[in-house]
Amino acid sequence: NELCPKEEIYRNEFILVRMKFQFNS
Repeated sequence: NELCPKEEIYRNEFILVRMKFQFNS
């Protein structure tokens, strides 16, 4: 099950945002 580059980028961005929110709280 391969992701297309667009979905891969979106997923990475989502993970970064989650990490940022967890780090701030």
